[in-house]
Amino acid sequence: MARPVVDGHSIVINGAWNIRIFSPEWVAANLAPETDVGLAVAVGNPTAPIRLQFRGIYLRVGAERLVFSPVHLSDQALTTMQDVARTVVTMLPHTPMSAVGINFQYLVEDPPVQLLDVFRFSDNGPLAEFGAEIESAMIRRSTRFREAALNLVLALRADAAATIEFNNHSEITGGAEALTAINRPILELRDTAIDGLRSLYGLEVH
Repeated sequence: MARPVVDGHSIVINGAWNIRIFSPEWVAANLAPETDVGLAVAVGNPTAPIRLQFRGIYLRVGAERLVFSPVHLSDQALTTMQDVARTVVTMLPHTPMSAVGINFQYLVEDPPVQLLDVFRFSDNGPLAEFGAEIESAMIRRSTRFREAALNLVLALRADAAATIEFNNHSEITGGAEALTAINRPILELRDTAIDGLRSLYGLEVH
């Protein structure tokens, strides 16, 4: 069984962002009309991304990336974060942008053998003989799927749980390409990730 990681379902836009633009007043006027905007700042860490909450989503604002994620996972929250990301890019088209990622992450607390077998590397035995105890492992695969880039990241954690992330990645050079990437059908991409969990690792999502 796989469980969705709420903040692992996200849209990330890499770029050179002017974080001063994203004041609660600007967000309320341009991204969340007639909606309250909550603001969270990490105490004692002024370099940490600002987190704004509105319309059922979070927006984390950093100098190098914007991260949109749902407060509670639902189809509506996913489409809302897509709509907000689209609005940001439309309003700030001259911001240097380099990549867009549409991500779906799942937690597997009791990984089945079919998934654990992926982490049986040829050097596991030699490492144990050498005296190195493997505490965690990560595999990243960059693939082309339906003519688009899909990165698959599998991690086996120290607590024996596993995470699986589907990263639909688009390299971009500006606002127009960012819009094309953001406008990919997010619910279809999510359903493809669920199909991948089932067909690749025999996992159902609950």
